[in-house]
Amino acid sequence: YGACVDSVGVDIDTTNNCSAPVTVTVDTVSARDLAVDTPTVSRSIQTVGETFRMVVAVRNVSDATSESATLRFYRSTDSTITTSDELIDSGSVSALGTSETAYLYSDARAPSTPGTYYYGACVVSAGGSDSADNCSPALTIIAGRPDLVLDPLTVSPVSPETGSEVELRIDALHNQGNSWSGFTTLRYYLSADAAITSADKELAYDLMAPMAPSTSDDIGTVTLQAPPSPGTYYYGACVDAVGEEADTDNNCSVASVTVRLPDLLVLTPTVSDGTPIAGARFTLHATVVNRGSSRSQPTSLVYYRSTDETITTDDTWLGSGQVSSLDPHEVAHKSPTLTAPSAAGTYYYGVCIRVGADDYCTESVKVTAGDAQPPPFVLRTECFVFHEQHFVRFTVTARVPLTSLAVSTYMVEGRTNTRHLVRRVEVGDLAADQSYSKLTSRLFFSHMRRHLTTCTAGVEGYASVRPGFEPPATTVPDPRPQTPADQPPAEPDPIYPTSQDNFQLYLDLQDTTISGGGDYGQYLSCGAGIGTPCPWQDHISWWSSLPSDLQRCAFRSTTCAFPIPEYLRSRD
Repeated sequence: YGACVDSVGVDIDTTNNCSAPVTVTVDTVSARDLAVDTPTVSRSIQTVGETFRMVVAVRNVSDATSESATLRFYRSTDSTITTSDELIDSGSVSALGTSETAYLYSDARAPSTPGTYYYGACVVSAGGSDSADNCSPALTIIAGRPDLVLDPLTVSPVSPETGSEVELRIDALHNQGNSWSGFTTLRYYLSADAAITSADKELAYDLMAPMAPSTSDDIGTVTLQAPPSPGTYYYGACVDAVGEEADTDNNCSVASVTVRLPDLLVLTPTVSDGTPIAGARFTLHATVVNRGSSRSQPTSLVYYRSTDETITTDDTWLGSGQVSSLDPHEVAHKSPTLTAPSAAGTYYYGVCIRVGADDYCTESVKVTAGDAQPPPFVLRTECFVFHEQHFVRFTVTARVPLTSLAVSTYMVEGRTNTRHLVRRVEVGDLAADQSYSKLTSRLFFSHMRRHLTTCTAGVEGYASVRPGFEPPATTVPDPRPQTPADQPPAEPDPIYPTSQDNFQLYLDLQDTTISGGGDYGQYLSCGAGIGTPCPWQDHISWWSSLPSDLQRCAFRSTTCAFPIPEYLRSRD
């Protein structure tokens, strides 16, 4: 390097216009000043044909900036990497400053033949001179194949009941190959034969993560349901084949089971009354026992009536009841309430139990329905309020000699149909056609009084229900118990007007319509403590039992018409 000044004018000597030269020696960094580290991979064991990524670090180990170079990737059959090995990829390395590092990667593919291979990289100078080459140490890659195999499958119990729970257990899944396996799925199948295929019924599955060579993955137990029909079945557990798997014939494990019917026994039923009157209600008692050694599945009982002693599912269906799961030796009781046929005669009742897809029926119990008999007495009630106190008058008339009678009177809440005792009266003995009448009363709390609109009375299990003093806002509902559609309704308790009924009521019954009028309005202002006593005769309860439309018609002394309620159409 030097410096010169331009000549000027008549410069006497121009040879001295430049300085003495300064010598500078420039040294270059060759490829041999770049260090190539051993390539790195996520795992050194690869499946044949699998693509994996190698990352190589190139470092400038000199104290000057390097020149640009080329990095070449090689695969070798020995542990020494040279440029004479199989070239698989290359990349450019730009100039690097002092201590600077560049990272390059290559996506390599493992050979299709299992074995041990060596991978590395060499950096080559820009001029391409081999004398300036620098290669990395070798990376060892093992190319192999996975091989998944399951432990033996066990089933417990080996003889389950239809529909019951069964446990399938596999201790572990093993990779006995020399390469990683990929993600796979363990599937459980049910088959009619021992050859388990993907065409069989799949019951459950479990996702399995990749496994390293010579490792195991614990599986455990899965709970399934036995088939609904008895027979021999085969459960299979199969793991889906993974890529390049060495052997796929060992991916399944099979176990057989013999499915049997539940050991549920239904005892011959009994009845609460073997000689009820026609149309009367009685109770059928059925008992189910689990005689097996395992918990049974929920099932159902079906009740039938037959005209012969053999009970089948073709007989008259009466209803059904659910039986929950029963532990071994546990007993379940069912007691449905049934209605005897309206026609007198001999009938047979039985129970069938549903086990799997089949029905098993018990022996029958005989029921003889007799002709209906009227109750041994007639019970009438009336109720009203006077000076905030509730009164219930009852009259009981014996049709046959009766002994030790007791009558309880009640007021009933219209909202909830809850009964509240007014009084219990010991009547004693009554001769045939003899009557006994008594007025009972009770003072209720004010918050309860406004809800008490109905009264009733009972005699030793018999009851006669009548609406209360206040006329209902809507048509009185049918007080009779509901009966199945195929049974005729039971006769209602009779309503008996008496000779003491002193109001006028004009009725004209035509088909399903009542028309009429009356002068009952005089009784609107009586009772309830307003100073005018009410006539305490039977017409109060009788009148209150009539539909409100007819009551309003009588109040106005006008003629009107409305439909007859269903429960009144059969009455005289």
